[in-house]
Amino acid sequence: MGATNTVAFWVKLAKSGANPIIEDVFEIDASNQPVAFGTTITGYIMRDYAAWYHVCINSNGLYINGDLVSASPTVAGYSNKRIGYDGSTYGAFYIADFRQPESDVAVTSFGESDATTGQWVAKDYNGSYGTNGSELKFGSSGALGDDTSGNTNDWTVNGTPVQTSDTPSDNYCVLNPLDATTTLSNGNLTTTGSTKNDRGTFTMTSGKWYYEIKRVSGSPGMGVAYPNVSFPNDVWGNADNGWNCDINGTTYDFGTMRSSYVQAVGVNGIVMIAVDIDNGKIWHGVDGTWSRSGDPAAGTGESATFTGGTALAPATYQQAGSVCELDFGQLGFTYSAPTGFSALSTSSLDTTTSVTTSGSFTGNSSADGPFIWANGILTSLSINGNSVTPATHADLNSNGFKVRTSSASYNTAGSNTWTATSVRKFVYANAQGN
Repeated sequence: MGATNTVAFWVKLAKSGANPIIEDVFEIDASNQPVAFGTTITGYIMRDYAAWYHVCINSNGLYINGDLVSASPTVAGYSNKRIGYDGSTYGAFYIADFRQPESDVAVTSFGESDATTGQWVAKDYNGSYGTNGSELKFGSSGALGDDTSGNTNDWTVNGTPVQTSDTPSDNYCVLNPLDATTTLSNGNLTTTGSTKNDRGTFTMTSGKWYYEIKRVSGSPGMGVAYPNVSFPNDVWGNADNGWNCDINGTTYDFGTMRSSYVQAVGVNGIVMIAVDIDNGKIWHGVDGTWSRSGDPAAGTGESATFTGGTALAPATYQQAGSVCELDFGQLGFTYSAPTGFSALSTSSLDTTTSVTTSGSFTGNSSADGPFIWANGILTSLSINGNSVTPATHADLNSNGFKVRTSSASYNTAGSNTWTATSVRKFVYANAQGN
């Protein structure tokens, strides 16, 4: 990499805390604050793991999602830096549209505000890169370091980075670190735990959806759960909080256990799950064959039923030694989705304008409070009638909010109520800054 004067890229974070993105250029510190060219942006918190952030640094300072968040860090020319490693720590993130022109370029050359939603969206850069600049589109899985600026300033690829279809323009579901007690890795698509649970970042409220779960080891439970119920430290579904299957084919069906009801799954077997929210049906399959002679495309032979229109989220349960790998479509399904069923990505989601929403949650009187799914990008929030200050009382994320205070005004042990307004439902293209 030669000297450059502008750096711009999209990033989707995959872990909390210290996370080196571009060596000595941009990282997330242990307090989840951005650090650009050594300058910490105190008080700006980045811990929305459901969405993409756009980062641009030029002579004006640091921009995130098109907003100038600090004029202090500026690019004065740098070279020979690494993506995802700072010499001691590896990063965990998705990255797209990495650009570094050898000139001072305005942030509006890389993105623009959507005329309808006001969200910052990707824009193709058609300007010059100079002699030493480069562009990484990551378009070829076998040549992720290829410079596509025309300069052939290729980067050397180390390790085994994985190309996915998860991009700022088509954002995919992953497991949510804010709503998981398991250990997540591999871009929040691998889950490991001992008597632990996790849920996806997307909640299905209408339509037909398909995803796959690979049983790597142990005895996991795999299925769907209500988006805002508290998980037990046990298999969910024994109570009326969702549906899942174990490796022996026993299902836990919204409060009813059914022994040997679906196919068992072996080590490295692929569990196929199809969900029809509108008609209230779930299909289970293993390694290409649907259980109970099911036919999701025809709407017959379902493995479970529920009240149509009920919101559900992908979920897993991990016992000691359990490991699962999930694919919501971003890695390429092992088996084709049934006709009429879609991968869990924003290209398939409803973008209806949202209205004020409200609900309740069970608090824990802890600064590490619960995550609450809220069906949209929140623009304002009150809890128990008290106005929320982002990052102080709660993080306002792209799919809900995470309580961040032990104050009884916002997180009393027991029932709490909330009211929120949002931009529109199911839009996860931009992460929220807190």
